[in-house]
Amino acid sequence: MMNILDYVVNRIEERNVKDNKMYYDCEMREIMQEILLSGLEKYGFFNKNTFMGGTALMFFHGLNRYSKDLDFSINNRNNGFNWNDYKEGLIKHTKEIGLEITIEDEKTRDSDTFRVEVSTRSLNQMLDGKGIVPLEFTNKRNQKTARIKMEATIGVNTFEKETKILKMPKECSIEVYNINSLFSGKLNAILTRERLLEGKLVDENIGRDWYDLIWYINKGVEPKFKFLSDKLNDRGKYKGQNIKAETENIKIMLLERENGLNYEIINKDILNFTRKDNRVFLDKLLVNNNINNMGKDGYIIKSCLS
Repeated sequence: MMNILDYVVNRIEERNVKDNKMYYDCEMREIMQEILLSGLEKYGFFNKNTFMGGTALMFFHGLNRYSKDLDFSINNRNNGFNWNDYKEGLIKHTKEIGLEITIEDEKTRDSDTFRVEVSTRSLNQMLDGKGIVPLEFTNKRNQKTARIKMEATIGVNTFEKETKILKMPKECSIEVYNINSLFSGKLNAILTRERLLEGKLVDENIGRDWYDLIWYINKGVEPKFKFLSDKLNDRGKYKGQNIKAETENIKIMLLERENGLNYEIINKDILNFTRKDNRVFLDKLLVNNNINNMGKDGYIIKSCLS
């Protein structure tokens, strides 16, 4: 059985987060993400679901930022997915490690989206008073609950996936979108993300999305265009418009979306999720230049089936 205290202490030392509460809280959340993924794998979750999103990019492709949630694609619309099938196993899994978690259902506007929130104070409680981090990080007055949303969505399944090994805290196999499909998922999020404002849906721009976009472009990743086309036409603002996703079309759509960016808000979000050694601030010139360079000299990391 894993010694969770040793694992947490080693992480705090390796990442050098003793002097900053924000980074410390992010590391505690990341450790919980790892524990939850290993628990889901233990109880067969990835037989029917595939890991996606920014957290997958962080764990398996070296994206150098923190991430907030765990996002999954339900592989088959008719597989009868229900989080209740996994709650008991996750609670048992974490208890065996020495942690207590709470899992609560969350409502969504979309009937094809299933969301729960996992919360715990156990990591802070375990460290409290041991002199490992400042007392104000872990005492009851300032103690922050680690909260992680887990979201599983029924959608188009023309993505490509691969099996990746999550080595910490216990080695396990995770089914995850490959990097080309991950990029398509991110492009779809940037182009279609909306929020409800005074009863109306309006565009929502999140700093982490644009940070990730720059990362993908600089890595020379080719989106899986077939998957992106299917996603854009499946739901959201482009539903039924027969959008054909290809480099030049996507660049035009991204530049149009960029016109609505508030860089002060964008950079504030990025600041809360980038690590100490990777401070990045975006501006209009940087973002526009990167979009225009997308695929300009060909893609380095090509998709097998675009």
